[in-house]
Amino acid sequence: MRILRSISGALPGGLGQVLPLFYEEVAVARYITLEESIAGFSVPQPGSITNDRHFLNLAAPGVNDRTPVIVSFRTSHTGTPRFQALLNNLTLFNHTFSDEGLHSWHRLVAAGTLKPEGNGLDFVVFDGTITFFDVVIVYTSKELTVKLRRPDPVLTQ
Repeated sequence: MRILRSISGALPGGLGQVLPLFYEEVAVARYITLEESIAGFSVPQPGSITNDRHFLNLAAPGVNDRTPVIVSFRTSHTGTPRFQALLNNLTLFNHTFSDEGLHSWHRLVAAGTLKPEGNGLDFVVFDGTITFFDVVIVYTSKELTVKLRRPDPVLTQ
């Protein structure tokens, strides 16, 4: 530290002009929602023989791989089913219900788990049916804007 102070005093404008100690980085809160979770989706679906639900190819434009992610949702059930929720094959929840009613869930997920593209969120249910509502993934983006595909032009005569 003494050496840095000596160098700093000898430089015009001080050390901060030569070796900046801070830098700026864009940090924008963004979220991913599963639209069908607004009304709720049940696992398994009525008449289905599978006990899981997969949401594939979820995009998180500009995700900062150095910041954690939050996954949250609500559930409703009857009986004592068990469920697992996974993000990119990382188990977020593994719970067996012992009571009935509505429950709210949230988990802070390790940085680097969410990718810019190709993410998967899976819900697996055993021994009953669970309805999932209001599924949201909140993350920090390094991009101020998101690139959107332009709609195809409509040609008229």
